[in-house]
Amino acid sequence: MNMSQMADDPNIRVFWPAGPSGERSALPLPYTIGLVTGAPDAENGKKLIEFLLSKEAQETVSSVAIGVPARKDVKPADENFSRLNEALKGVTIWTPDWAQVLKDLPADVKRWHEVTGG
Repeated sequence: MNMSQMADDPNIRVFWPAGPSGERSALPLPYTIGLVTGAPDAENGKKLIEFLLSKEAQETVSSVAIGVPARKDVKPADENFSRLNEALKGVTIWTPDWAQVLKDLPADVKRWHEVTGG
């Protein structure tokens, strides 16, 4: 999203926070798609999902939306994809253990309330 904003406003810059070791990292924001149970016209919904996740469609994600393809087997050759990869050089993509996050959430929220009084 920030890369798209940078295309519209040259004053916006992306930075990657560094930890105590100096290692820069980023957390991916996953986008999901699904079909609601009992959805009207579910067959066409399934076709849309299949198309959006197809190699053909995923190859256009960077050129159209300045995004990263969801498929690991897709490596676009457009300028936006090159800029995205250049911006991520030296950055570790850290993905949390979401199952652990959900397990710890109640205690984390409780602790947050204790600390902030909120």
